[in-house]
Amino acid sequence: MLIPVDAGRAYAYAGVLRGTVPIDEREIRTVAGPFQEAYLVIFNPNFVVGPAHVLTAVDYALRAFRLKRNIARSLHVESFLFAAATNDISKALKLFNPNFRGNRHIIVVVSKSRESCLRVANAFAETQGAVYETFQRSKDAAERVTKMLGITEVELSTTYAQDFIEAVEKCLLFRMALNFLSR
Repeated sequence: MLIPVDAGRAYAYAGVLRGTVPIDEREIRTVAGPFQEAYLVIFNPNFVVGPAHVLTAVDYALRAFRLKRNIARSLHVESFLFAAATNDISKALKLFNPNFRGNRHIIVVVSKSRESCLRVANAFAETQGAVYETFQRSKDAAERVTKMLGITEVELSTTYAQDFIEAVEKCLLFRMALNFLSR
């Protein structure tokens, strides 16, 4: 999924990357580095509810840096803070810091143009010998996030969502907005 972020100043691509071997952490800098035009943010898939969850988190992180309202010093940690809807770095890292030993990751590539965003996303997959899978909402992740972030039944019921996963996603998006506004 490719969308404009940071009020149209950049683009972000989110995808599920599955490889046959674990991601080589050094390749993250190697792939984005030569282009000097993209950032890669890799999330632990166990807590990502869906595409809107991570794309919105990265969008808020970009805005926070632009407005100098960021808490973290790096885009990926700031994105984790928004994804967890918290200002507690240790809690955000516990949830979203990827385990590079696995073979499935949620990747968000951010760049100033659509073309470079897709080029870097594809180059990264190629260097890893991996492919992108369809990115769908995850009920397991929604259940984990609900437990870890203390999302209550009352909070879920206020979303007027059609199902549990949508309700969790809406709660997260609302919490992210509140987190951004409170900074």
